[in-house]
Amino acid sequence: MTYLPLALVGVLAAAVVFACAVPRWRARGVLGEVSLAVAIAAIVLCLLTAAFDTVMIAAGLFRYGEGTLLGIEIGRAPIEDLSYPLAAVLAMPAVWELTRRAER
Repeated sequence: MTYLPLALVGVLAAAVVFACAVPRWRARGVLGEVSLAVAIAAIVLCLLTAAFDTVMIAAGLFRYGEGTLLGIEIGRAPIEDLSYPLAAVLAMPAVWELTRRAER
């Protein structure tokens, strides 16, 4: 078992939630702004995740089992670790939008 299926399921679930919020953003005329904000946040969070995971792995705070990763790394951080911030940056604004009351 690898971490890839879990990572893909998490990102896919977040993408579905994000897609559900798109019509509401489009109706309010803010889809472009939201998309730009999500893209910037995704880049920043992925860079921070790669940096801090590299430091934590180098310090020996944790390690992964043999054969559980794809082998693609950014620094010492496995590419699968970037799925968590990506899922969060997709899901959080969408959940916020879907749970807010419509303006009258």
